[in-house]
Amino acid sequence: MQAFTYDTHIDKSGFLTIQVPEEFVGNNVKVVITPLINGSRKMTGLDFVNKWSGLLKNEEVNETRLDYIARKHK
Repeated sequence: MQAFTYDTHIDKSGFLTIQVPEEFVGNNVKVVITPLINGSRKMTGLDFVNKWSGLLKNEEVNETRLDYIARKHK
């Protein structure tokens, strides 16, 4: 049987509402509740590219910037 993961919200009265697949209706299930860290979610490929694009470009480092970094870490 397949497992499902939901990112959802528990309301102020303590209720959690989810829509379950029909194969689970009428069956006993195990429910595990864990808090989302910083509202995190899985990063998609596009999210990853947008976040890290330009980081690994092979461009010459500006000499002034290089001097600044060298002084900073003496």
